[in-house]
Parts: sequence; structure tokens; C-alpha cells
Amino acid sequence: MYRAVLIEGLKYTIELSTSSIFKNSVYLGTNLINGRTVWVFEITGKRLLEINPSFHTYILEDEAEFEEELDSAIPEPESTIKQP
Repeated sequence: MYRAVLIEGLKYTIELSTSSIFKNSVYLGTNLINGRTVWVFEITGKRLLEINPSFHTYILEDEAEFEEELDSAIPEPESTIKQP
């Protein structure tokens, strides 16, 4: 099953290659700047942070929030056994 690397609406901690760290950043989606795809996050104070994926070091999910989102996003598997 395919799972997106980043899920819109979830909070992440991001470190850039410049050693800048942004905690509790909400992923909003992607945007195009000069023909390149960038990730868009909302950081403290309703400011936007746009990151070129080539320049990030790591991104961590907020585990508790991720589990809640994952539980609601994945449908229960249907049984392949037919009942008489």
C-alpha cells in the first residue's frame, strides 16, 4: 500500500541543512516556485515556511497525532470470505 511521505494537516518537526529547526509545523501541501515543487508548512504565528525538499535534513511526525490521523484515514479491510 502506498503512503504519502507527508500528510496534510499533521504536525512535524523539521530540520534544514542549515541546522534551523522548526517544531510543531503543520504541513499544508505543496506549491510551485520557479517550476520546482516545495513543501508548505504553517509555523508559529500563522507564518508560512516553504521548503525545497533537497534542503531538508529530517522531518519527524508528531506520533500521537499521526496515530489518530492514520486510524481515521485507513479503511477497515473487507473480508474475502463469503458467508453462506
